[in-house]
Amino acid sequence: NCVWCKNDSSWQGLNDMFLKYATLLAEVDISIKYGAINSRILNIITAKTDRTFKSAEKFLKKVEQGEELGIIMSNPEMDDLKTYPYGGNTNNYIKDLIELRQYLMANWYIDLGINANYNMKRESLSKNEVAVNEDTLTPLIDSMLEEREKFIKQYNEMFGTTIEVRLNSSWWKINKEIELEIEGNESEIEQVQSEIKVNEEGAKEDESKGNE
Repeated sequence: NCVWCKNDSSWQGLNDMFLKYATLLAEVDISIKYGAINSRILNIITAKTDRTFKSAEKFLKKVEQGEELGIIMSNPEMDDLKTYPYGGNTNNYIKDLIELRQYLMANWYIDLGINANYNMKRESLSKNEVAVNEDTLTPLIDSMLEEREKFIKQYNEMFGTTIEVRLNSSWWKINKEIELEIEGNESEIEQVQSEIKVNEEGAKEDESKGNE
């Protein structure tokens, strides 16, 4: 005897979601790695002869060791030496990759019902901008919880157990924050309705006195 438990009402599961984001993040990490490596090369140096090549190599080693400051005496061999820009706009390239990684991670968390910031603004964020994606957090988690509650109910009936299931960790915190926000909105609505009622009653009294 057994009880079948679905992860969610749509039978989507989590493996495909994890595979998608993990694959994309792996590609971004590889790109960041090679972007960082390429950023070491600002210029490509070409030399026509072995003698010019060895002179350039010796010069670069001295620069690396701090023995040269980029000034050399005129040398006919150096006329055969040419440099070509290579790195280009690598810094912006890496910055874009970092932002893409942040975006993918945030969307992975959001798909799992955990709030994460993916706003790429450089300035400070307002409360509304931070909370813009809160409405998208709960549907999957609510569905997952509902399916587990159904499963546990059938399981308890079949095997005579008293197991319970509830939200945990970040999901529990998000659920509580939503409940408190709803309660706060309801109390504000009741207060406004009460003020409207008092104003209406006062208006009626003033009207009746005016009629008298």
